[in-house]
Amino acid sequence: MATSKRFQVGCGIAAAALLAGAWALTAATDEDPAEVASAPTTPATAPTTSEPPVEDTTTTAPAPPPPPNEEWGAINLADVTAAAGLDAPQAEGPLLGADGQVGGAAVADYDDDGDQDVFLPRVGLPNRLLRNDGEGGFTDVAAEAGVEGVDQENGYGAAVWADVEGDGDLDLYLTGAGRGGSLLLVNDGTGRFDDGTARAGLDGLAGSGLAGTASYGAAFDDWDHDGDLDLITTHWYKAHLDLQLQTVLADPETTADQLQPCTLAERRRTEPLPEGLPGSRTALLANDGTGRFTDVTAQLGVDVDRVIAFQPVFADVDDDGWNDLFLTGDFCTSRLYRNDEGRGFVDITDAAGVGTDQNGMGSVVADLDGDGVLDWFVSSIAASNPDSCLELLGCENAGNRLYLGDGDGTFTDATDRFGVRDGSWGWGAAAADLNLDGRLDLALANGVRFQAAGDEVQVGLEPGDDSADDPTRVWINTPTEPWPDAAQQIGVRDEANGKAMVAFDADGDGDLELLIANTGEAPVLYRNDLPAGAATHWLGLRLRDPGGPNPFAVGARVTVDVGDGSAPRILTVAAGGSFESSDPTDLHLGLGAADRVASVAVRWPGGETQVVRDVGADQVLTIERG
Repeated sequence: MATSKRFQVGCGIAAAALLAGAWALTAATDEDPAEVASAPTTPATAPTTSEPPVEDTTTTAPAPPPPPNEEWGAINLADVTAAAGLDAPQAEGPLLGADGQVGGAAVADYDDDGDQDVFLPRVGLPNRLLRNDGEGGFTDVAAEAGVEGVDQENGYGAAVWADVEGDGDLDLYLTGAGRGGSLLLVNDGTGRFDDGTARAGLDGLAGSGLAGTASYGAAFDDWDHDGDLDLITTHWYKAHLDLQLQTVLADPETTADQLQPCTLAERRRTEPLPEGLPGSRTALLANDGTGRFTDVTAQLGVDVDRVIAFQPVFADVDDDGWNDLFLTGDFCTSRLYRNDEGRGFVDITDAAGVGTDQNGMGSVVADLDGDGVLDWFVSSIAASNPDSCLELLGCENAGNRLYLGDGDGTFTDATDRFGVRDGSWGWGAAAADLNLDGRLDLALANGVRFQAAGDEVQVGLEPGDDSADDPTRVWINTPTEPWPDAAQQIGVRDEANGKAMVAFDADGDGDLELLIANTGEAPVLYRNDLPAGAATHWLGLRLRDPGGPNPFAVGARVTVDVGDGSAPRILTVAAGGSFESSDPTDLHLGLGAADRVASVAVRWPGGETQVVRDVGADQVLTIERG
């Protein structure tokens, strides 16, 4: 068994640490629905299939359900981690430096048997591939599938499922942790994987050899509409910011304002990069149609050296048919890029009214207020002990951001209106309708631990100054504002250092479970036990394009008209997630009391629209392109 390598970042400036998202200074270097009237209409006999739900059968120690709440009903989330077979640690022990930000999870039906499987990348231990038995029980098949990892010592951070070769089965892309390199595992069609990194042209995305410069995010999308899936992989690269800090600290006239991370970040954006720096390895890579990738970052006009990047998400901000790039960045560097019809990406951050999050980490793009327009939630830092941020240069402690889409590509900050600013040291998040009332709830994983390795102090704080045991947040989307954090009441009591978060239907009963990947510890799976006979309904959607190079319809936009006079529901099929994660390409929506929907309009990648009408609830509907 490999031994985990701990990353210790040397501090070249006495008592100074640049930390956000995590760790110490390294001085070493309205959207209107588709026009269904004019779109081709799929009759009821279109090529669709449905799958009936199955009942919960996974058992766990009994716990009293919470009492019904008049605003959100009787949500009960039960910790079934051990019973489900997920209770194995993410690493052999505590993780330091760049590793301390690692804890990925990727969910998909990789074996195409109708249920959702879980992949968990690890550090110092073999990766885990948990095959679902259809009832929410999981068996680790990583060894027989060939996905344990080629560099288990350094390990892996983010994981994303995507069909990179367009052959109809899901492949797996992993970003390296710390000094480790990225890895592409190609599915041979039988459920076994081999290392396809070099032949895909991705072996140049190796680790930096320096701690604190790891890759924490990746996503696939057909941003140029040529049919195949392209890739962005991010790099938490802050060497130039560190040099700016050294410069201002060396100046006896330096003021406190000049030490603020946003001030330093602005200097970083406006001053030229010093010679000799290796540069960010955040990269946009175009697929040539065979699964081989070429770096096209420069020709697309994206200045990656100016973004200390965490998580990319693709979604169509202005409903023009081209998915735009939402990119969270540490130290005031989050950006929004408009897709210029595949020719490049244009930075519209300031014009769009976003980017005010000061330590952007996790990212969720979804219609959170239910008005038919996509919104953007960015997780950030609101440390439980404000002194920790005061003592650590680089942490502003200003909390999360919720930007509401205005329908024209611009946003309005509604963070305090909805009460979602304080999420502690936030990371991955999930927008999920936990009670099936038709409104998306918002859950947030959080936590960070400041530690020492031997005699070298990682950061100079007293015990208790960190956010190591802050509880997970679950804001329930209620008709009144602000939204209440009901995590404790509904059974979510995880206080570990959560990173990735994925909402998915693990047991096939139609409601959504929550999976949290924790740094250095076992993940937590919360099973959703909505009461039997609840007067709420749901709909699952599985899109397939079996004849094309993008069989899982990544990038498709779905507009659902429930038929009750409410705003259309907008959903996007994505290959990626909120932080070091990958959500299922299958879509899910709660319907409240509606037992059917008037129409489901699918705008397939490339622009063609297909409509299915009069769809019954409480099923997984498969829609094939055609």
